[in-house]
Parts: sequence; C-alpha cells; structure tokens
Amino acid sequence: MAIGKAIGGYLLVGLLCVPFVYSNNANGYRSDGAARNVGQALSGGLLFWPSYLFSFEPEIDGDSVEDFGNSFRDMLEYRNTKWFAGSSDSGRRSENRRMMEKSLAACVLAFDTDKRIVDEKGAWGSVQNGTEPYFKALEKKVMDHFDDEDFAGFVAKGLECVKKL
Repeated sequence: MAIGKAIGGYLLVGLLCVPFVYSNNANGYRSDGAARNVGQALSGGLLFWPSYLFSFEPEIDGDSVEDFGNSFRDMLEYRNTKWFAGSSDSGRRSENRRMMEKSLAACVLAFDTDKRIVDEKGAWGSVQNGTEPYFKALEKKVMDHFDDEDFAGFVAKGLECVKKL
C-alpha cells in the first residue's frame, strides 16, 4: 500500500510538471504533431520530473562573443543530457540544434538593415568574420537580443525575428 502511494505521489508531482516541461522544451514551436509533442511532455513530466526539477538550464550570455558561443554550446549539451528534453531521441537532439541555429540566423537576417547577408546558412559566421564596424554592431545587437534567455526563450526570440522578415 505504501509503495502504491509513493508511486502515485511520484506520478502526481510529475503530472504537475507536465506544463512546465512542455513550455521549457518549446514544444509549441516544434514541427512534430501536437500529439507527439504533448506525449513527449507527458512522458518527460511524469517519469523524468526530478531531472527537470532539480537542474538549472544554462542561459545565453551575450556579454562577449566568446561567452555567447560557450553558452550556446553549453545549452545544447545540457539539453542533450536531460531525459525530459528528449536526450534519448537523436531526432530530438538534432532538432534542438536546428531550432537554435535557425533562431540565430533569423535574427541576424532581421537585424541586418543593410541586407548585406543574403543566405541563412552561415549567417552568424558571416557576421563573426566581418571586420567592418557594421558587422560588429550587428553581432552585438544579436547577442543582446538573446542575452539571458533559456532554450524556450531563445526559440521564442528567434520566432519574433522570423515575423520581422
């Protein structure tokens, strides 16, 4: 009887975590169907809630180019090690990377008022390799835009930029 109550309590706490797991994983923005995204949040929330509840997701640090790159990498590594984020699913891991890269590229293109960058692929690399003050200002603007965002916030900021294009 005590084991049943413990399991029930564990699942109840997990059920309470489901909306947070859904939001934190940016499931509302994913290309998978709604049923799969809700199912992933249910399994992540019900079963792996301690992994979610007792960890702190890294945030983007936009203070310098090096810090930005390191925090971008740290965020991806964090998501690739957490069960609630779908770490056991290679498709989910590559989708996390793709979502972040597309968000970054969208903001580069949205903030590029002179339209010097024409291709989404390599947009951030083009900004980093640019030596003119224009590119340094663009780089700073993009880093400031994403500063202090977690994964879901990063993706949401990217979608704001997509709407500006």
